[in-house]
Amino acid sequence: MQIEETKEVVGFELVEKLKKRGMVVKTWVDQREIMGHGSVGGFVSHYGWNSAVEAAWYGVRILVWPLNGDHRLNAEVVEKSGLGVWEREWGWGREVEGEEIGKRIREMMGNESLKKSAREIRVAVRKATDDGGSSDGE
Repeated sequence: MQIEETKEVVGFELVEKLKKRGMVVKTWVDQREIMGHGSVGGFVSHYGWNSAVEAAWYGVRILVWPLNGDHRLNAEVVEKSGLGVWEREWGWGREVEGEEIGKRIREMMGNESLKKSAREIRVAVRKATDDGGSSDGE
């Protein structure tokens, strides 16, 4: 995706602000590497199951935008767990303005309760998968 197209999707103002503090990535990347980076505080995702597990593992807040399949069910889980928020009005196939996306990102990032919940979920997930944990697999 060209930068002009990115500006059309998320809004010119957000892209300009991100130039010095972040980035928008359209090509394939190793999501675990990105979510595990200390500077990542939030994530916008369709929220397939891999994203759900990775967000919990890394304790990253999620703004969920379900597209199909299990995404809506996963969105309910993330919302009830306190790991993120689901913008229900966006729905499947609805066109959303960049300013609206930016507004929801700012709300998510400013939500200290979500930040705290994400940290707590990260600790719980890692404890459950440690030796002898409830999800140890042995």
